[in-house]
Amino acid sequence: MGQRTEFDFEHFLKQVRDLVAGPLLDAEADIEMQDRVPDDLTEVMAELGLFGLTLPIGYGGLGLSAQQSALVMEQIGRVHSAVRGLLAASNGIVGKTIERHGTEAQRRSYLPGLAAGTIRSALAATEPQAGSDLTLMETEARRVEFGYELSGRKYLVTNGDRADVLVVLAQTDRVAGRRGLSAFLVDAASEAVTVEVVQPSMAPGGYHLAELRFSRCLVSAGSILGQPGQGLDVLRSGLVWGRLLLAAGAVGMSTRLVEEAARHAASRVQGGKPIGLHQTVANMLADMAIETASVRHLVRHTGLVMDREFSGRDGDNGRDRVDGNSGVKSVVEAPSGAVASSIAKVAASEAACRVADSALQVCGGRAYLAGHPVERMYREARLLRLAEGTSEMHRLSLGRALMAHSEGITPFVDGL
Repeated sequence: MGQRTEFDFEHFLKQVRDLVAGPLLDAEADIEMQDRVPDDLTEVMAELGLFGLTLPIGYGGLGLSAQQSALVMEQIGRVHSAVRGLLAASNGIVGKTIERHGTEAQRRSYLPGLAAGTIRSALAATEPQAGSDLTLMETEARRVEFGYELSGRKYLVTNGDRADVLVVLAQTDRVAGRRGLSAFLVDAASEAVTVEVVQPSMAPGGYHLAELRFSRCLVSAGSILGQPGQGLDVLRSGLVWGRLLLAAGAVGMSTRLVEEAARHAASRVQGGKPIGLHQTVANMLADMAIETASVRHLVRHTGLVMDREFSGRDGDNGRDRVDGNSGVKSVVEAPSGAVASSIAKVAASEAACRVADSALQVCGGRAYLAGHPVERMYREARLLRLAEGTSEMHRLSLGRALMAHSEGITPFVDGL
């Protein structure tokens, strides 16, 4: 695989900032109205390499570290969430899953296109009766002579109506519980895959939640990711990255919300002075800034934790380090990358909701009107507590991990 000899990350990050502050910010109203990210902006993002931030250089990606990827996605989080949604699958749940568990043939078939933005992807796991507990799913992959036959229905598939390839979780052994689930790569253009409906929702324009039906969809034996029965383990590696990038996007959103609220508080005059000079409003702004700064440091540190665990990298430099964790075994002081990304996801998504609520309160009635950026971000923030695992499931998993560690055992922990 190729090696990047020269890459100026600071220059690249500046290019991303300029794209965010200019064309992407200017396009927010059009994205909301047209229900899609304009093609010209998608092309610019592809040329910059944003679809392949986390993917290996040898497959056309930028090969950024987790910490670097989080810094980029923090900037992307400042603008319309349809942009982050467009980049999420290739850099997280789909792209990293194929990188980690795909065969060489699967990697070469899909990763270059994902990195270039020419192949769009989505995860099809959730079903109407199977959300946090995926063992309840009814979609089945039945073994046939030349591979598998998939039948069933998937629900709330993010951008599933626009995907070229789907990672589909299905039952291959109903009596084996979680060990009976397998992950498959499925061509979304197959006649046996039908987009039944794009469900109306609170989600902003350009962020689609689709319902898909698989009607005896034939896939080859070479379409399975990993081994039969390893579906949840296969998805977990992608989820770790997806949660980090979602958390980073939430930090960017909170930052934008603080700025919007502060700008309004400085210009809105009541009682003979800007409302930001009234103590109550000043305290609200301060609390928003404090919470945003706290989760920003948490998310950036999570990227560092993941780099050290997954690749032996220390951010973007690989220097020797002294972090105070030598010999530390505590899951609290020195969490794994999976645990750290789970903590960051919960903290950053919930902080974004609180900051959005405060921003709307500071900006008042005008921010409640459709078309105001705070109104849109209020809706966007609420989705973050559901995506990539609900806050409640993360807390349950974290609690189990802490209990298991205190007893000196390492059980299978949902979602971690």
